Amino acid sequence: MTRLARPRGRVPAGVAAALPGAAALLLVFLTACTAAPTVPSPSGAASPPSRGLPGSPSLGPSQNSPEPTLTARLIGTWRTGSAMPTPRTEVGGTVLDGKLYVAGGLVLGGDTVATVEVYDPATDSWATVAPLPQPRDHLGIAALDGRVYVAGGGIFGTGAYADAWAYDPATGAWSAIAPLPAARVAHALVALDGKLYVVGGVVAAGPPSGIAVYDPATDRWDAARAPAPTVREHVAAVAAEGRVWLIGGRWAGNLAAIEAYDPGTDYWTTLPAMPTPRGGLTAAVLAGGLIHVTGGESESETFGEHEVFDPRAMSWSPYPDLPTPRHGLASGVIDGHWIVAGGGTQPGLSVSDIVQIWVP
Repeated sequence: MTRLARPRGRVPAGVAAALPGAAALLLVFLTACTAAPTVPSPSGAASPPSRGLPGSPSLGPSQNSPEPTLTARLIGTWRTGSAMPTPRTEVGGTVLDGKLYVAGGLVLGGDTVATVEVYDPATDSWATVAPLPQPRDHLGIAALDGRVYVAGGGIFGTGAYADAWAYDPATGAWSAIAPLPAARVAHALVALDGKLYVVGGVVAAGPPSGIAVYDPATDRWDAARAPAPTVREHVAAVAAEGRVWLIGGRWAGNLAAIEAYDPGTDYWTTLPAMPTPRGGLTAAVLAGGLIHVTGGESESETFGEHEVFDPRAMSWSPYPDLPTPRHGLASGVIDGHWIVAGGGTQPGLSVSDIVQIWVP
């Protein structure tokens, strides 16, 4: 197991300077995620943090990107679902058998948890299932062939990990699978054509924008793939049109870049940039193959902008904003409805139990 130390509070300059590039960035990024804890209000959302604390590095200005094409198109509405039992941020979310699994994350105070809670939209209710074998935040999660997979992630105060597990709802138990080729945090895990793709994040070793592919049939990871053009963490990713789409994220500053990976050709294509650069966002594919994006944060605000990309028209459209802007949130699509759960309502460490559902 590869581990990178994660201190509380300020990262000493000498320590950061002595580390390799990815490790030094990991220390800074983890400090930014956990500095400035906030206290929940009675509604379940968190109150604003105190900005400018020592050791809280600026996310920097958003990086320039090509001007996106916008077409006004406001279709659908948001409604509220039952609150998530455990308010959390920096969680992982995926859909299996018509239910949304929300795993791990940070709770108020900065502790990493192993909690796994499952939302059933048919009854608008939550259930708790077996926890992760170990606590994780900023983890990758995806569902494939009847199981939920979790790979990588961090634990507050200790660092990033390469461990990976699979959950079988038939047995209600987690089992270990082959670990990632290198420890990774703030990445995304995507299922496509019987395999799992890990993309983005802060990587402990290897190319900083390298990807890896897991084959459940052989229980092996293949890291000999073309790296993504843009280095980024706190990313979102989806599978669409036979490709893996890497969306937004940040690296020194927030990013608007969209890139699609074709496993058949081992080639990346750059697509029109997202209108709102952001990291800590979530994304999903809905009816018509449209890619929906919402949430995220900057140094000064959280984002509720709901933007939709049409891969056929190669254009972006603004949709009604997420009612409660959040970052580090989970989401998934069930019966054509996009369920968005948890996440921080303020930049930095804040938590919520909020569930909001997009109904086209």
